[in-house]
Amino acid sequence: MSKFVSVVAGALVTTVLVAGCSSPDEGADARAQSAIDVSVTLDEENGTIVLPYDRFIPDRVDASLLQTAQQVVATLCAREQGVGFMTGRFVEIPTYRSEPFYGPWTLAQAERYGFVSPFLTDADLRANGIVPEDYGSPSLLNNAEVAAVNEKLTDEDRAVVEECYRSPERAEFTVKGGGGPWDDELRQAEEPILAGETLTEPLDELYACYRERGLEPDTARPGLVVGADPGRIDEEQVALAVQTVECKQETDFTRRVADALAAAQAEVLLDYADEVVAQGEELQRALDAAQRYVAAHPEAFEPPA
Repeated sequence: MSKFVSVVAGALVTTVLVAGCSSPDEGADARAQSAIDVSVTLDEENGTIVLPYDRFIPDRVDASLLQTAQQVVATLCAREQGVGFMTGRFVEIPTYRSEPFYGPWTLAQAERYGFVSPFLTDADLRANGIVPEDYGSPSLLNNAEVAAVNEKLTDEDRAVVEECYRSPERAEFTVKGGGGPWDDELRQAEEPILAGETLTEPLDELYACYRERGLEPDTARPGLVVGADPGRIDEEQVALAVQTVECKQETDFTRRVADALAAAQAEVLLDYADEVVAQGEELQRALDAAQRYVAAHPEAFEPPA
């Protein structure tokens, strides 16, 4: 039985036993443990890998929503004081949920980005100088309009805005995003796996596949090959990236490593089940509140009257 399966089975057995004869505190612990999903989700269509702890912390889209809500608070506060501040509108961009895993792990990522971070939009790629100015689709955000409005602010206006960013109302849209003792324990559990120190077989098989294709593994960057450039997209980089993804698929590399990480996370999370579940609930409350608040104030995303 694998370590991953052992952890899951252990959690289920604990829940059954506690339900039979337990103190109220133990029963609460069991309920919290049962609320922790220790499985892995590999979403190839969106390029997203969801490990157990990911379900309790904000991703890039969540963080963007929370930040937008905080900016709306500051915008409305400033306008009440006669300062024509404006904030950028929130757009849920699925690309921001895509992520690398030892480099690209889906063919779609490899074919579009090569070895460049797959969570960058076309506008992000242009802004970072990775592609020409005429590359891809226009931005869905209104950043240029926002900049044109806010650059007219005086120093006194900016002082008002800064003070508005300290508004207590922003607290409703602020989450800790960690900070408990489990964070350090998670890092300690994950680092040897991510570095290829304790889970050597998947990397060995991946590297063997690379060599069969005439590629040289870059041992300083686990999972990558010599010549991989995270700052360039061209035909050569795309071809190289596609070969690495094909090897990951042939060896089931992504699934095996993700399962190992999930098992390592589960051992930690189940020890802090109450706290971690509470953190996830706090995050969800903040996201729900931010969604409502942003939807209720479309005027913050328009130039001041």
